[in-house]
Amino acid sequence: AFYPNHKVVIGLPVISSVYASADNDGMSFRDLFRNSESDSLQLDTVSIFKKLKDTHRIRLNESVQLFYFGLRGEKSYFSFGIHQVSEIRFHYPGDIIGWATRGPGSPHYEGKPLGVGKFYGRGMAYNKVSVNYTRDITSRFRAGIRFNYLSGVAAGETTDVSGSLMMSTDSISINTGNLRVQTAGIDFFRQDGLTGRDYTDYLLKTKNKGMSWDFGATYNISHNLMLSAALNDIGYIKWKDHTRSYQVDPVYYTFKGFDLLELVNQSSGQG
Repeated sequence: AFYPNHKVVIGLPVISSVYASADNDGMSFRDLFRNSESDSLQLDTVSIFKKLKDTHRIRLNESVQLFYFGLRGEKSYFSFGIHQVSEIRFHYPGDIIGWATRGPGSPHYEGKPLGVGKFYGRGMAYNKVSVNYTRDITSRFRAGIRFNYLSGVAAGETTDVSGSLMMSTDSISINTGNLRVQTAGIDFFRQDGLTGRDYTDYLLKTKNKGMSWDFGATYNISHNLMLSAALNDIGYIKWKDHTRSYQVDPVYYTFKGFDLLELVNQSSGQG
């Protein structure tokens, strides 16, 4: 629903806009460290546990504008754009930070397994061709709608992760269920001898296609106060090209360490 005041806007590669964001609902730098008496950074192993959640999330987004054209009328705005977009999401259990700071042998974590099923990852890269139309409905109310044609480049997602990790002062035990990862497009880039024509054909003729819609509106409550709302990325991509599923069978393993003196004696005897 927002648009510039210029009548004509043109965006070209390199000199056009680049957007990037990083969202983290877990631990920040200030949560992990504090200033010590010597004015140096020190790991805060006490208050850090007040910030731990059952699951923490990290999200990275990036969008590079390859081309943009906007045209403003008296009460409306039209734009056309081409963007290259990538998104990454990663979930992890908060206990993994506690293990790293206090150690699995601490009273708080002794005998407590770490749930592997809390790990989750998803990433995708795609190209977006969009057409946007915005109009002033009244002197205060403005609404906009954008249609996006999506062309998927590559994607990967963990779809089945289960099991537990148990650590103590003298052993590490790993018990997992089936680990499964679904991918699309990645196998294309792993091929040998690819030419520029191969990349062009894949990007233009790929079967990884989809669409999405964006809706937005603004309302000027007063001269200095505006209320806005939006619904973005309502759509899908059907991944059909170069799809593959990777699966790891269940693992049951316990490591109890090794005798360092025995290893040194064997090495000396071999010499």
